[in-house]
Amino acid sequence: MVSWKTKIITIGLVSLLTLCSLAQNALARDYLYESRKSNTIGSGVVHDNILRFGESGWLHMNVVKVDLNNDKSEIDLIQSSSGVSQRETLGKMLEQKTHPIAAINADYFYVTNPDSPLGVMIRKGQLISDPGTAQDFSSVIITKEMKAAINSLQNRSFITTENDIILSVGAYNRINWNYASITVLDSNWGSKTPGAAGEYSDLVEVIVKDDIVSEIRQSLPSTDIPHNGYAIIASGENGKRLKSSFNLGERVKVHPQTAPSLEGIHLAVGGGTPILRNGQVLPPSRHTNGSQPRTAIGINREGNQLIMATVDGRHHSYQGVNGEVMARLMMEAGSYDAIMMDGGGSTTMMIRNPGEAIPHLANVPSDGSQRRIINALAISPNPESGDNIGGIVLEAPQSNLFKNNGIPLNIKGYDESYRPIAINNSDVSYRILEGSGRVEDGKLIPEESGKLVVEASFQDFREQKEFRILEDVAAIQINAPVYKLGHNERLELAVEGIDFRGNRALLDFDRVQWTDEKGAGTFRNGYYMSGEWDGATVLRAAYNGHAAAIPVAVGSQRSAMPNLDNFKPEFIGYPDAVKGNVRIASEGKVNNSSLELTYDFTESTETTAAYISFGTNLALPSGTREISIWAHAKETAPHWIRAQVKDGQGNNHVLDLKRGIDWTGWQQLKGNLPNNISSPINLERIYVVEPEPFFKTKGTLKFDGLEATAPFSLPKLSAQEAGGRIQDAKNKEPEKIDERWTILHDNTLRQNGQDLLTHSQGYGTQQSGQQTFILLNNSNDGLRRTNYQQWPWLKNLLSGNMSQNVIVIMPKPIWGPLGFSDELEANLFNEQLKNLAENGKNVYVFFGNGSVGTEMRDGIRYIGMGNDAGREVHLYRSGDEVFYKVKEQQEIGGHQEGLDGILFGVGLQHYTINGEKVLMDASPYIKDGRTMVPVRYVSAALGIPDENVHWDGETETVSIRTNEGILLQVVIGSTQLKSEEKVMEMDTTAEIRQGRTFVPISRFAQMMDVSYTWDGSDQTVMFYSSPSSN
Repeated sequence: MVSWKTKIITIGLVSLLTLCSLAQNALARDYLYESRKSNTIGSGVVHDNILRFGESGWLHMNVVKVDLNNDKSEIDLIQSSSGVSQRETLGKMLEQKTHPIAAINADYFYVTNPDSPLGVMIRKGQLISDPGTAQDFSSVIITKEMKAAINSLQNRSFITTENDIILSVGAYNRINWNYASITVLDSNWGSKTPGAAGEYSDLVEVIVKDDIVSEIRQSLPSTDIPHNGYAIIASGENGKRLKSSFNLGERVKVHPQTAPSLEGIHLAVGGGTPILRNGQVLPPSRHTNGSQPRTAIGINREGNQLIMATVDGRHHSYQGVNGEVMARLMMEAGSYDAIMMDGGGSTTMMIRNPGEAIPHLANVPSDGSQRRIINALAISPNPESGDNIGGIVLEAPQSNLFKNNGIPLNIKGYDESYRPIAINNSDVSYRILEGSGRVEDGKLIPEESGKLVVEASFQDFREQKEFRILEDVAAIQINAPVYKLGHNERLELAVEGIDFRGNRALLDFDRVQWTDEKGAGTFRNGYYMSGEWDGATVLRAAYNGHAAAIPVAVGSQRSAMPNLDNFKPEFIGYPDAVKGNVRIASEGKVNNSSLELTYDFTESTETTAAYISFGTNLALPSGTREISIWAHAKETAPHWIRAQVKDGQGNNHVLDLKRGIDWTGWQQLKGNLPNNISSPINLERIYVVEPEPFFKTKGTLKFDGLEATAPFSLPKLSAQEAGGRIQDAKNKEPEKIDERWTILHDNTLRQNGQDLLTHSQGYGTQQSGQQTFILLNNSNDGLRRTNYQQWPWLKNLLSGNMSQNVIVIMPKPIWGPLGFSDELEANLFNEQLKNLAENGKNVYVFFGNGSVGTEMRDGIRYIGMGNDAGREVHLYRSGDEVFYKVKEQQEIGGHQEGLDGILFGVGLQHYTINGEKVLMDASPYIKDGRTMVPVRYVSAALGIPDENVHWDGETETVSIRTNEGILLQVVIGSTQLKSEEKVMEMDTTAEIRQGRTFVPISRFAQMMDVSYTWDGSDQTVMFYSSPSSN
């Protein structure tokens, strides 16, 4: 059992899941839960993985602490093998090292072509790239005495010639605007000079071999940088200086210098803003605002320990942190000084566990995969250290097994410097310390259920591993991290076997029979690969007579949005010194016109931005996951193009459409919306931004052809199809009933006509003898997102003495497409109830809006009540036991589901036609006291084909040709509904919401000549497809 108030930290190879006390420290008080795993992964190198849960969501932090005085490990600054002018992923960079222990991304970089670091790079006392001129930024410095510090460095490099000419070097292996400064490029930059182009067509390149000028070039294409030399380049006035200062055959000398001096520096790398100094949190800066993925490097008070850390963000579970929180986290990790490094999508940490040959990702990159970065810090074993065996690791793919279902065991070894050592499995001895089973040819075969402990021995080293052996498989279930895929996208799949108590263990993927209902993709070793097909399918698994399935959507639906000038665009400059305007331009990419944004950043040295603001006028279709827009540029610039959307909860989200304007003409830009963003979604701004003070330009951009992309709707599966359900002996009405309760479809708990708990309470509890009823609200895709205060309340409740029967009532499922959007929160919730079940309590969880049926999980009954308004659950107490039965009713509010009609409901994203549900991407709503319905879906429900409903983006007119041949028209913003025969005045205007045209139901029904009824009790409207009698 794991309690809320226990905190255990294990140093070494074994890591335990822990929960922290609220009184642990000032920072941890913000969290209800903590899991901390600590592992020595190298000589003097420790990795901590920290997972915390609190009001702002999950914090996922990785920390690597490096003892700089440990001579069995060494630290290095790494870059792309092609030079600092190229970016590579951290994983690719580490291929240059032998058995690297850990690595972390480091400096910021210019988003240009070629690439370039923003700050300094010094390796083994040699200058690789100069410190640059970024304001407020500092560097991580390690001296030759292996003492670390955070300080600022300045470039003092210069060039001397035989003729006693001295030239200051403005950039050393670092890009600058149009190469206007005198720049030195050597083999650390790459193999080629940039060559003359565009705005630096007059570029002068002085090629030097063995300190002798071998060539002076101007306005020529790229050339080779000598391996035994360098190139000195500049454009404009400094180009003229170069041409007049050097002669062919002349001896020159480049003097790389920094202040403070290079002499005492072993390694240095540029970073961002210092966030912690002398144990004090520094005031926030513009670079550290907002919750983002973060990378930081800290130093202990003595300066002999480097503390490298990442915090994940921009993820459906991990929110990221701001600079102040990161500073406090670094202080908690032991830092006395700390600096922010490049974060966001660049945040990457890799580690290699003892016995492994190659490193793996420790964090979760926010882009979904590793971003190409400019440089990194890497820790590796000292190649001169000893190679005596240091230990062994016993590995198994899982700890829960079904009896007679064997799994392979694997032994890995490592030396005293934590380099991997190959061990032949035939040289390993195994014995069973507890339980019943055997090991044959390295494969563990359990023979009886219960606890099983195995010991592996190699030479003088022993390692134990504990397993939980389950009874026979009673059901199976498919687990998938997502249910909506793009084309040619990989979906990791796993099939769990479930015993009669709901305990689970993974089954061998290859022993499962797989089918794809629509043949949309292929199954491979442990995953499903989608193809080019668009639509929804069902993936089915079969194992020993048991079956399960999941719905999957492949591809997406693209919706062309109306012309941008329809949404009342306005110009906003930030700060006030930024001038510009927005106007309608005659040239468009998709439409006949576009929006033209003119901006001037040259009057400000701050972060500058020029916005096209749409206010709240531009609503995106419900379910939008990506937007795309065509952008036209006359010239290149380093600026970023972004969009800002606001979700249904009023939160703003920034989308990166393009980092760097590196094209001319038209180019389509795309940006992904966060997972599980709440509707409605409004696109509020499209803008260009430049954070750096020395890249200030003026320019013009045009935008056209905005499209919104949303995945296909998922097919609904019955409980039997989905699998994972076990026949429950408690699912019945007992012969003897001592007490009874009813759970209504709206989560109201009723007994003897009295409401004990109601959904309007949000959450609460009711005690009745040996029954504890708990009402929770996860209507907004989780407890935290709905109301975080439920968590501390629940924690306090569960920490007390609980009754024998615990009944939880919730409006939505916990798992699956309709469940918690945060899988980690769902697992945490299950873990708390699992603790009760393991202590002999009977735990029932009743939820709506899912399929009807019972799922056993870890001894907990999860019981789906469905989403029909007439369904309710009857609970019965018979002695000390609780039984249940889901009851059906025919009536839904004031309307009968069985009637030949078409039922729409306010806020519902489906309509019902003759008892069958049809999904929509928009839902009816009430405006000015009138119920507004989506024209396209009402038309389809009334039998009008899609090709008879036409949208004219130029005039913003919807035209509908009825089955009788009558043409109806409605114009956005108009109060008139027109036909070929008459004009009808509406008492509110037609409008676009959720990407659909909405009109008031009453006038639309009259114009279509259909009758309808309105039920105010449940806000539903029923159309009757036959013509009205009047």
